[in-house]
Amino acid sequence: MKFSLVQINVSAGGIPKHPVESAHVGFQGVEGDTNLYRARKKNNAPDQALLVIPIEHLAALRAEGWRLEAGSLGENFTTRGIEYADVHIGDRFRVGEVEFEITRPCVPCKNLLIYGPGVIAALQNRRGWYARVNREGRVRAGDTIIRLNSR
Repeated sequence: MKFSLVQINVSAGGIPKHPVESAHVGFQGVEGDTNLYRARKKNNAPDQALLVIPIEHLAALRAEGWRLEAGSLGENFTTRGIEYADVHIGDRFRVGEVEFEITRPCVPCKNLLIYGPGVIAALQNRRGWYARVNREGRVRAGDTIIRLNSR
C-alpha cells in the first residue's frame, strides 16, 4: 500500500487547522503552527511536535454523521493509507525531507466538543498519533510517506 501526505495543516492556535501547500518542519513542529496546549501545558514537548491522522478516520467519522474535514481535529499531517492498527510507538516514517517517529496515540480533548456532544466517544482510537521530528526539512502536500522500520 502506498502512503501519502494528503494535507499539511497549521493554525495560530486552536482548531480547525488550515491547509498549506508546503511547509518547513522543525524539531518543534510545522513552521507557522501553534499548539496552545503543547506550548502552555507540555512546555513544547518534542514528543508531541506533530499530530498525524489518517484521512480514512475522517471519512469513517463523516459516514457516521460528523462534519469533519482534514485539519478539523487539529492534525498537522493528514495521511492516506496508514492503517491505525498497523502503527505502533517507535514506528518511523519519512515524508519529503522530514523523518518522524510515532511517540503515542492522541487522546481526544474537550476542545473537540465544538463539533457536538458525543464527539469524544466517537474519536476513541481514531484521533491519530503524536510524533517527534527526528530530521527537519520541507514537506509538500502529496508527498509519498515511506515507512522506515517494519514489524
